[in-house]
Amino acid sequence: MKTFSYFLLLTSYFSLLTCLYSDMEKTAEEKASVSYNLSAKSKKEKIDFYISNGDERLLRGEYSDAIDYYNEAEILNKKNPNVLLRLGEAYRLADMKDESIGSYNKALKYGSNDIIIFLGLGIVYKSKYLYEQAEEFYRKASELEKNNAMALT
Repeated sequence: MKTFSYFLLLTSYFSLLTCLYSDMEKTAEEKASVSYNLSAKSKKEKIDFYISNGDERLLRGEYSDAIDYYNEAEILNKKNPNVLLRLGEAYRLADMKDESIGSYNKALKYGSNDIIIFLGLGIVYKSKYLYEQAEEFYRKASELEKNNAMALT
């Protein structure tokens, strides 16, 4: 009986190692493919690539991966308010409050006037128990879009 248990343990360990190795190979192949595909693209296409991959990861709830992709896009263009907005959202969802505030503020600085920034800042400040600042950003959001249900709430 002991030998059989040992055999089962050994086989499950071997299959786990096989799965891990194949995942590592696949990841390396995917990374090589991404690297090859990106080297042939323009700066704008690279930014779009990173944004779309970040959006996909954000929808899946893979916040750290989304942050990584958005940071790659930000490296290519530090003043892109669209990237900074998305980065702020990813940080907010990952509960990285200070980083979220920083990204949202940069997006505002570089010309974004999206209601999501004001709502995001309101949410973050409220979670930090800074109710006056939260109220200020909620008010700005409701002024920006008077009929927006989230802003009114």
